[in-house]
Amino acid sequence: MTRDVNRALEQVERALEHILDRSKLPKNETVKTKSPTIRGWRASASDPSQYAEPKARAVFRGKISMTKLSVTARAIKVTVPLDPAAISTLPLPNGERAELTVGCEGQQYVTSISTKSLRKAKNAIGANGAEKIFVMLQGKLKGHEIIECGLVAQVKTTKATKETQGVAK
Repeated sequence: MTRDVNRALEQVERALEHILDRSKLPKNETVKTKSPTIRGWRASASDPSQYAEPKARAVFRGKISMTKLSVTARAIKVTVPLDPAAISTLPLPNGERAELTVGCEGQQYVTSISTKSLRKAKNAIGANGAEKIFVMLQGKLKGHEIIECGLVAQVKTTKATKETQGVAK
């Protein structure tokens, strides 16, 4: 149905454009044009709001009924990828746990991580290089705090490496 409406609107626009062009010419001059077709007609790029297609879409969009659903979750799990080079520059604290603040898009998120996991991540980065390690925080989001959080460092592997490891075992 939308296609028929658009075709009808295009035909009306063509007819109006043809009549307006004819009224601008002197009376003794005739207009020589090919018969208008959908493929051959080009709209002027001056004012896109004058064409009916966006208006027609808006009318049909209003008729779509959407059901709103909601559920309650126990927690929101977050996985925050971190820059390995930044992790390697962090100092190792003396205590069992360390407070880490992560900034993203102007927001600050505070978390408590294990010193042991930070040490393991720094050792992995030192052994393999920052470009070959993926470092992330995993935990539950509660306001601007990440609770029950862990720091994980994994060595990046390629598909070829995975396939050769599978064959060797």
